[in-house]
Amino acid sequence: MAAASQGADLRGREERDMRPDAVPEGFTAALAALDAVPVVLFCLSSIVLGRRIASPLFVVGSVVAFAGGAGKVAWKALLALARRDVPFLA
Repeated sequence: MAAASQGADLRGREERDMRPDAVPEGFTAALAALDAVPVVLFCLSSIVLGRRIASPLFVVGSVVAFAGGAGKVAWKALLALARRDVPFLA
């Protein structure tokens, strides 16, 4: 009997997660700010290394990686503050 109720619970959770406008639970402003820390540290370290290496390819790669991280942080901040999902940022 317990297995049947667990199966129903899992199906209900999957249905909630599959909706395009569903906002995952547990996203807070503090979590979004904490997720921004590695992105900022990466940006600062790539600036320092970029000056030492002086390679255009390194700079392009750093900018692309930073843009991806910044987009993910923006998505998480939007989830936490506006409680609204933007699927192309996910």
